[in-house]
Amino acid sequence: WLRVSYPRLREDQLQKLSWTLLVPLALAQIALTGVVKVVIS
Repeated sequence: WLRVSYPRLREDQLQKLSWTLLVPLALAQIALTGVVKVVIS
């Protein structure tokens, strides 16, 4: 019943989610890691 009630993401929706959320999140994580390394050392 979980598979039926869970909405499926189309390919274009997944691509939009990736560009609007996941890519900026990854870039922010890279920047944060750099800042933390500079602060620690």
